[in-house]
Amino acid sequence: MNHVLKELKAHEETEGESIKHYYSKQGLPLSYWHETNEGIQGSLPRPVLCVGLYDKWYELFLVHPDGRVEEVWFSEMEKDAAELHIVACPNHCPNPMVVQKFAERKGYILNNEAKEMIDGRWFLDCKELCSDELELIIKKAYGRGIPQEVFEEMRDEAFDGEKTGVVDGIAR
Repeated sequence: MNHVLKELKAHEETEGESIKHYYSKQGLPLSYWHETNEGIQGSLPRPVLCVGLYDKWYELFLVHPDGRVEEVWFSEMEKDAAELHIVACPNHCPNPMVVQKFAERKGYILNNEAKEMIDGRWFLDCKELCSDELELIIKKAYGRGIPQEVFEEMRDEAFDGEKTGVVDGIAR
């Protein structure tokens, strides 16, 4: 991980002041950055919700218009999860629907890169589960009222059409 930080800092130095990167308190890069010559710094109307660029997430991050970085713990999203009747954050990956609702409720901008990373991680985590577990997660994530044909279509896409518990050719 240190080599990634060194490369980012080296790139930032060669770019001069034109790109502003943000980091967690531990010094790890965040998904949000901007070009300073675009005049974004200080002119954002609302804070930006983003993720850290690393393997496991224990929190999200908020970049305020003044440049301050604040941790946002998954427990802060429990109210949104309860309103949606879904799980907020199993296995270090926040539910994309909960994150979106949380950002809207708080008036935050959800960083596009963060949204893509959260959606992708959520899909991959669901894909790795066996068929029965996938059904449980999908129904919890999208509510109990999901029609059976919609569930079967989602399951079939995740399992490449297999209903046998085989994911990417590996028996589960």
